[in-house]
Amino acid sequence: MKYFSAIFFLLSAITCQAQEMPNQATNYVVAPNPVYLPVSMKLGEEGLVMVRVLLNVSGEVEGVGLHKTSGFSRLDDSALAAVAKAKFQPYRANGAAMRATFLVPVKFQLEPPASPADEVRRSE
Repeated sequence: MKYFSAIFFLLSAITCQAQEMPNQATNYVVAPNPVYLPVSMKLGEEGLVMVRVLLNVSGEVEGVGLHKTSGFSRLDDSALAAVAKAKFQPYRANGAAMRATFLVPVKFQLEPPASPADEVRRSE
C-alpha cells in the first residue's frame, strides 16, 4: 500500500521568475487541501502542478488557471479546485492592499511506508 503527501506553499517572484508576480508572497488564511484520488494513487500518478491564482484587494480568489501540468488531468483538476477554495491574506505593497497574481505549487507524491512493520500494521 502506498501513502502520499500533498505539499503546497506559495513561491516568491524571485523563485518563480514570473513577471506579473509581486516580489513577496502572501500568507494563507486557509491553505489549499487537495484531494489525492484513490485511482490516481493506484495508478502511481505523481507530479507537481503549478496553479496561477489571481487575488483581489480583499485577498479573495478571483480566478485560477493551470500554469504547468503534472501530466495527469486528475491531479491538475484537484490542485485547481483546492487552490480556488483556499483563503489568502490580501497582498500588500507599500502598506496598500492590491490585486496580485501568484503561482501556487501543489505536489502530489506517493511515499512508501516508513518501515515494513508499518505496512503490516496498516494493512491489518
